[in-house]
Amino acid sequence: KVGAKAAFLAPIMDEEQRVMSVLLFLSPVGHRADTFLTQVADSLSRTLSLYLQRKAAEKRLTHASLHDALTQLPNRVYITHQLDEKLKAQAPAAVLYVDLDRYKLINDTLGYAAGDKVLIEVSRRFLDTLRPHGGNAGRMGGDEFLLLLPDITDRDRVEAIAREVLAAIEKPFILNNRAYFLSAS
Repeated sequence: KVGAKAAFLAPIMDEEQRVMSVLLFLSPVGHRADTFLTQVADSLSRTLSLYLQRKAAEKRLTHASLHDALTQLPNRVYITHQLDEKLKAQAPAAVLYVDLDRYKLINDTLGYAAGDKVLIEVSRRFLDTLRPHGGNAGRMGGDEFLLLLPDITDRDRVEAIAREVLAAIEKPFILNNRAYFLSAS
């Protein structure tokens, strides 16, 4: 039991004016809300709403500044920062720099929308291949990607993962009901 005899609620809103949460004011004595209490609750509610909206906007901006807008992979800045951190810590890591072969042909013949679909699918395939090995992928720009495999020192294992990555890219991409084949180097 809380022992409250009165309660007053004030909504906390998001950017679209949807209720995200509520402030709950409890009182050990029963009374009716007066103008002052209403104004205080409204002011607190608006202040918290603005604060939470600002934090959400900061999070979106940070994500946008560190991730590729199309693929949602880490961008050049973020992935090279991760690599720099590994180097500074002298932590073992393998790096694969991947460039798609014949990608320009898809862009030139089918258009940028089809090319974008391919890049999104390539990104998904990279992540699906790398996740079991603890790796990450980043888009450097265009059709170039950097794959980071932390804590791997065994050359044979790196080569095996590289073969898995290449095999994932060589599977067909279905665009406009036709199969297109890419490779990577």
